[in-house]
Amino acid sequence: MSNINPYQSPETDVSALRPAAGSGAITQIMRDQLKGAAGWMRFLGIMGFISCGFTVLAGCVFMFFATSSFMSMYDFDIENFADSFLGIFGSLGGFVGGFFYIISAVLMFFPARFLHKAGSQIRVYMRTGMDSDLEEALGNNRKLWKFTGIVTIVGIAIIPVLVIVGIVVAVSAAAFM
Repeated sequence: MSNINPYQSPETDVSALRPAAGSGAITQIMRDQLKGAAGWMRFLGIMGFISCGFTVLAGCVFMFFATSSFMSMYDFDIENFADSFLGIFGSLGGFVGGFFYIISAVLMFFPARFLHKAGSQIRVYMRTGMDSDLEEALGNNRKLWKFTGIVTIVGIAIIPVLVIVGIVVAVSAAAFM
């Protein structure tokens, strides 16, 4: 006699069942979408590099002209300390403004680099079909969004500090008037 209970529910290995997922292969539609995005990614990366160069140039020009214009606007003598102070403060402001341009160019460089590398690596993947090339492209895409997220979080955290500094500068400037 067998030990099978005819009224027992059937048993199945649940770990073997998975939701219907793809075979893991890249379909032609996926390849077409990647190929279409790769060109734009490379283009925007190159435009980002060009923007970085112009931003550094603008920062240097701003630093030079703002500093020199404030230095020439005010005579530096001990007799007229208020004008001398405003000239020093203004030239420092020109330097700081130019420095912020250069810092922003550095911050713009990395997303442009990640974007360009991802687009270029997708093009390599289209030629070779090797999974490692696609993995590298997706890794650069992840780096792009991770960097952008971190910069966004830091920017949001800095806003209250900049508001407080702005209020302090405005109050101290009003005190000198």
